[in-house]
Amino acid sequence: MKTGCTTSGGSLVRKTSSTKINDQYGRNFSSFQRYFYNTNRQSIRSSLKENSNIEIVNIRRASVDQSVQKEFMKTLAENSSHPPDLVYHGTKLENIESILRYGFLIPNQAHPSDKRAPIVSVVNGQSYGTGVYCSYTATFSLGYSHTTNTLLVCAAMPKRNEAGNAQDCHQNILVLPHVS
Repeated sequence: MKTGCTTSGGSLVRKTSSTKINDQYGRNFSSFQRYFYNTNRQSIRSSLKENSNIEIVNIRRASVDQSVQKEFMKTLAENSSHPPDLVYHGTKLENIESILRYGFLIPNQAHPSDKRAPIVSVVNGQSYGTGVYCSYTATFSLGYSHTTNTLLVCAAMPKRNEAGNAQDCHQNILVLPHVS
């Protein structure tokens, strides 16, 4: 899968391949996780090569709450005409448990279906609007992982325009103003 933001007529657009997710890999979350990792393994493993002082020590599938898995698979099925984008999200270690339990939370908004989820505040600014900020480059996201050197490797399903390009793409940054 090819990823990256490119310039077209002065505005940034997201380019992605038009390959659909194979039905056999989209049936359950665990199968999808395995498929997504296997499809993107080389990109993930080489994502930090430009930093010679960083070595990838451990890559493992995250234990995501069942309700988050269900919502993700529903969104994946509704958006099956475009494969998810490979993005990276850096955050403090104490935020990872909440992300795995409730999914990514939009700052200053209640979770759409889980009233137990906390309402989070904007932490690193909102230059491109309110939302979850991810990057197409691991090095950029690593700067937000603080001292943990832990990154979340994510399958993002951004809203797309009529041409199929991801909206809210700013150079190597993808802003997800919605999370389902």
